Amino acid sequence: MQTMRALLLRDFRRFGPFAAGWFLFYFFQSVIAQQSWFPESLKPLLIAVVWMSWLFLIAMIIHDARPVGSDEFWMTRPVSGTQLFLEKLAVVILFCVLAPGIMLALAQSLGFEGNGWLWSRGVKAKELSVWGHLFSVLNIALVSMLLATLTRNKIQYVMALFLSPLLMGLALLPFGRIGKFAPVDRSGLFSVVMTALTVGGFLFLIHRQYALRNRKKTILSCLAFILIALIFMGALK
Repeated sequence: MQTMRALLLRDFRRFGPFAAGWFLFYFFQSVIAQQSWFPESLKPLLIAVVWMSWLFLIAMIIHDARPVGSDEFWMTRPVSGTQLFLEKLAVVILFCVLAPGIMLALAQSLGFEGNGWLWSRGVKAKELSVWGHLFSVLNIALVSMLLATLTRNKIQYVMALFLSPLLMGLALLPFGRIGKFAPVDRSGLFSVVMTALTVGGFLFLIHRQYALRNRKKTILSCLAFILIALIFMGALK
């Protein structure tokens, strides 16, 4: 517990200011920029900046102690891969998953009807489920976290994001049609099972990389996970 606490405090000090700045910018994009007087031409740019800064924040958190190579600081200290995995997961959930959910809940409680950050234009904040929003953001955060654990720097991370449409598609599938981000009824068996499958699968793959520190084995596991998920979806249909 002392090791976990020390790691958490270290990351809060290092990434807390950046996360707070992102949260304020996200508030501006989700609430202020959705008002009628705000120029429409700037809204797509703001959404893109929010997305990119969110992805960059996840990369910063993971790359600070990468589970690749053999010269990272934590590998010479009494820190296990499982401990680091749990600590990084907690930081990512706090900074990158709960914050968007809190923002959506705040927008709904204040009566704002701005677009939800994850959804396409025309889907209003009042029409979104906070829990559904949290789970969808969690899935995308886990994919981004997985890709960050497999890359050594930001350039590799960005390339991996562009080369991973299947993983992103699996992350979004339980919540809507791929590419349209349309919210769906999550009470159905398909959504519940796919949510459990994707979240559990991504957590397993991320932990595997922290435990083994072997990119080749984790990538092969990713391919097997995608194949199993596709077979499972085909069986459900």
